[in-house]
Formats: sequence, structure tokens, C-alpha cells
Amino acid sequence: MSYRSFWRLHDKLKDSIIQSVKDATISRKRAIRQLQRYQKRGGAPRNPNPTFVPPPPNGEITTSVRLACALRYFAGGLPYDIMTNYGISHSEALDSVWYVVDAVNRDKGFDISYPESADEQQRDCRWDLHRISSVHFSNCGGSIDRILIWILKPTLEDAKRAGVDQQKFFCGRKNKYGLNCQAVCDASRGRFLDVSIVYGGSSSDLLAFEQCLDRGLLAETKLVLFGDNAYLNSLYMATSVRLNLLYPERSKY
Repeated sequence: MSYRSFWRLHDKLKDSIIQSVKDATISRKRAIRQLQRYQKRGGAPRNPNPTFVPPPPNGEITTSVRLACALRYFAGGLPYDIMTNYGISHSEALDSVWYVVDAVNRDKGFDISYPESADEQQRDCRWDLHRISSVHFSNCGGSIDRILIWILKPTLEDAKRAGVDQQKFFCGRKNKYGLNCQAVCDASRGRFLDVSIVYGGSSSDLLAFEQCLDRGLLAETKLVLFGDNAYLNSLYMATSVRLNLLYPERSKY
């Protein structure tokens, strides 16, 4: 990420990050008050060593530092490396990640959803393949594929809250627990048009796709999505066809 793009992203998320920190601070103070009331009623103190004094704070952590911590963590950085680079505690490094996640979810400008109107689809989604395709496709509304978001094995409580069994999150092909993420991308400009994480790792790509996108949105403009053979050919989906090496002319549909 360039210096300019970082500060552009920071300016968009600054207010939301500040609000996320305020909400977390209010929740933390409320928990402290509840603990104090509990101790006054005879509950066991949280700190068994009353002589221990926590270290003094180093001052307020700026929103730019919190955003930088989150981006570094998303790129694979370890919290211990982040805390030493930015001079913050281990817990604050992890809290910064969730503050940024909450800030992104607060800002409706970061929502990723397929355009509903025909005009928006023609303007934002449709792109011609004349430059890169020898068969001149001109009705492509995006490319779709699936990625398995790895997670730890859900607990029985988590599975009960989701309303499914633990094995619904297990992907047998990759031998890992995860979530089925369906993403539609505009290949000509490298933008994500739609992202959906609704099903567990055991679900097929076809089932997850049937629930992630309203096919009627594509039918109105006669656009189709391009995907691999995990999906089925339909009026709104075009899958790949194997080339016939013996008779190349038969591969030109």
C-alpha cells in the first residue's frame, strides 16, 4: 500500500475508529463497575496481589497507528512484532484489529453487494472481453469463485448458535474447518462486486452460490457470471469447457 492510499483509507475510517474505541471504552468501564459492585458484596477480588500497580499508559493511541496495526496483522504480521514496532501492548495490538473491523462494518461505503438496478449493472459490472477473448464475449457480469476461509473447529456452543452440526464446517477436500466464501470479481478493473460468507466448508459451491446472489438481477440485463466446473451452466452462469486438442475448431463455440 502506498503512502497516499493509506492516508486516504485513514481519512475514511477515522471517525468510525474513534467511535469504535469509545464504545469499547464504555463497555469496559461498565464491566469494571459491575466487578466493583460484586467485590463490595463479598466477591473475591480480581487482583489477588493488591500491591501490584499496572504500568502507566504511554498516552492515547492514534487512529493511524490502529489502522497500521490492523493492516499489518491482516497481511500476516505477528502481534508481538506489531507491539514492538508501534510501542503498544499486546492486547492493544489485537484490539486495534477489531476496532478497524468494526469501523469498516459501520461505514456503508465499504459494503460489497452486487448492484440491483440495470443501469448500475451496465455501468459497474459489464465489461467487454473483446481485448482478451478470441470469441468476443460481451455479456460478462463478473467472475465468481470460492475460497475456504480456515477457522478452528467450532465448539458445540458455537455450532448450536449457528443452528448446524460441527461437521457442517468441515471441508473434506481440503481437510480443514472453514467457511465457504463466494466472491464475484470484475476482472477488467480488479474490483470485488459481491462477497458472501453464509455456509460452512462442507457446502458445495453451487449451493452457496444459489443463496449468495439474486439471479433475477442478472436476468434483467442478460448478464452472466463466469465460473469453473463447480457451478452449473444456466442463463446466468457460464462454466468452462475443455479444449478439444484433436479438433480445435470444435472448441470455438
